Amino acid sequence: MHDTRDLMSCSLLAARRITPSALLAWLRAKPAVTNLSLRDTDWTDDADAEQLGHVVAESALLECLTLRHCPLPIQLFRGGAAPTAVSNSTGATTRKAQHKMLSGPMDARKVDLVHKDLGWMDAAVLAPLLLGKHLHIVDLNLKNNAINAKGAAAIAHVLTSNNSLTVLNLSENAIGAQGVASLCSALQENKKLEVLELGATNLVDQSRALSALQTLTANKGLRILGLQQNDFDEESQAELKARLVQREGQMIFHF
Repeated sequence: MHDTRDLMSCSLLAARRITPSALLAWLRAKPAVTNLSLRDTDWTDDADAEQLGHVVAESALLECLTLRHCPLPIQLFRGGAAPTAVSNSTGATTRKAQHKMLSGPMDARKVDLVHKDLGWMDAAVLAPLLLGKHLHIVDLNLKNNAINAKGAAAIAHVLTSNNSLTVLNLSENAIGAQGVASLCSALQENKKLEVLELGATNLVDQSRALSALQTLTANKGLRILGLQQNDFDEESQAELKARLVQREGQMIFHF
């Protein structure tokens, strides 16, 4: 196990040189950590990343989690006070930006993480934090990041049991047909989501994507499905609409 003493300074743990298992063990043994940076961390196991997300969600004293170049004000997510000062990679304070990430009352919050260079591991860590039992986020915007099919699967895994999220935007993430299939599978259980934006998600395998999307006939909650910039031809659009018109409740399509 790596020695974590050289990684800690003023309650800041930089995880780039530590294994997932060592980091998880350290966090459980040191519940007083207030700031956690995963910048430049490169793990390969999505289970490790998801487990870390659960640990972060349960860390009562953690104030800020930094993924890539994006400091997240955990205290705000919990409804607590904002950290007195959190710096980004350039050293500039980000308190105003943090407050802008959340809007609305405690029971109706929106999290905006557009264009933050978040990858699959970031998604796997964020999913149990933002969509788990601890919070009640209703609108999650992850547009224009670097989330792939693996990241979409991590989000889908937590989405299965989520009962608060109504809007999910994954547009401009290359999740592909595999990622869409994971999300559609989750929506067999989740009936709370109303808006799913999947524009420009690299649906090269349109046959597989259409097959997955057609399973949404079993979902009665989804009202808007965005599929712009995925180059579906008119025949495919008509086929999907004809299949989903059989479901209860009207659905609006954006191609």
